[in-house]
Amino acid sequence: MIALRSYGVQTFQHRIRKHHLRCVIGRSYSDRGQGTYPTPTQDGYSEIFSTQRLELINELRDNFYVQENFIDESEEITLVTELEGNLKRLKYDEDHWDNAILKYREVEKSNWRVEGNRAIINKIIEFSGIPVELVLPRQHVLDLAAEGAILPHVDAVRFCGPTIAGLSMLSQSVMRLAKSTDKSAFADVLLPRRSLYVMRNCARYDYSHEILDAPRSQFRGATIAKGRRISLLIRMQPEQERNSF
Repeated sequence: MIALRSYGVQTFQHRIRKHHLRCVIGRSYSDRGQGTYPTPTQDGYSEIFSTQRLELINELRDNFYVQENFIDESEEITLVTELEGNLKRLKYDEDHWDNAILKYREVEKSNWRVEGNRAIINKIIEFSGIPVELVLPRQHVLDLAAEGAILPHVDAVRFCGPTIAGLSMLSQSVMRLAKSTDKSAFADVLLPRRSLYVMRNCARYDYSHEILDAPRSQFRGATIAKGRRISLLIRMQPEQERNSF
């Protein structure tokens, strides 16, 4: 298997640059209103992607990355404690309105009571490179049961723009990115607990993504134990919403 790699937090925090939104071999995307993005460097690599298709590396290396240990255990507890107040009144739904999710609960949240949690939201926004004025005001919170799954899908362009950042809490999991035009061309991504992923441009538009269910939750032949998973998503405004101003 061929490994793609993530980049250390120090290089992301201290070495950023302007990045034109253009897929290596695919269509090009508007860079209107884009902010700064992390610059891949040789420092602090850890292997988290795996694929048998060499050509996927150039497409994904600048458009999907994962930062391990983005929050610590105490920050995770504080976030989950506040979110439980929003989630506890909801039952797990068996399937989603667009058939993309199984056994889940979801809420959208814009008001955070705990100051530390507001600071984490701001930290995610800064790390993602989405300009503050282009961030959707509500954060999407998805509570996936241990036996649940997110099925292959591409997020609708009417709901969010070219960049999505997702914080994984309570459990590790495996995400699969598959070419929309060739499902046999895919890369598996290990999402450790308390990690943050950022997906943008061709990874966002030209690949479907899914969270593998427990029976298929494997990475390089090793079983990845998947439990209940809460993800916190920061999304960029849709293109048509930005153009309406």
